[in-house]
Amino acid sequence: MGYFKLNFNPVTFKAQTTYGTNLTDVLMLGGYAVKDMNPVTNEASYTGIKVMGSWAELSYKKNDWEYAFLAGYSKNYGAEDDIASTDLVYARSKDIGELYRLAPRVCKKYKNLKFEFEAEYTAAAYGKLAEKAKVEDTKWIGGTRYSLGVYYFF
Repeated sequence: MGYFKLNFNPVTFKAQTTYGTNLTDVLMLGGYAVKDMNPVTNEASYTGIKVMGSWAELSYKKNDWEYAFLAGYSKNYGAEDDIASTDLVYARSKDIGELYRLAPRVCKKYKNLKFEFEAEYTAAAYGKLAEKAKVEDTKWIGGTRYSLGVYYFF
């Protein structure tokens, strides 16, 4: 994992990238798959599914206003080893090959209150599991979400 933040008042740039296998514990895509199974004892050996996730955010603050834009991307790179069967894949969103998110937002501070409006577009490439737990024959499906937040700081 790598992360950095550059602060050039009033502009701030932040970015992070993470790469690894079986990153479901940090709510990312991926998981693991059975690569070999003993038919007599049902003892199995496993291989992790490689995933990369990145995001970047650019924000601008002036007086009590903040304008920001976040972009994120994640990709399933499959397993290093051959897998025994696509039915023996244990993963979060195992049928997603890649996804991205674009999210602009605007915030206004007023005394101890903060009002925030965000629009978010997320799209994911759904497909079929193939060799090495890679996703093929994908089709993009997207959706938009709007949110309004009100925060009180004390």
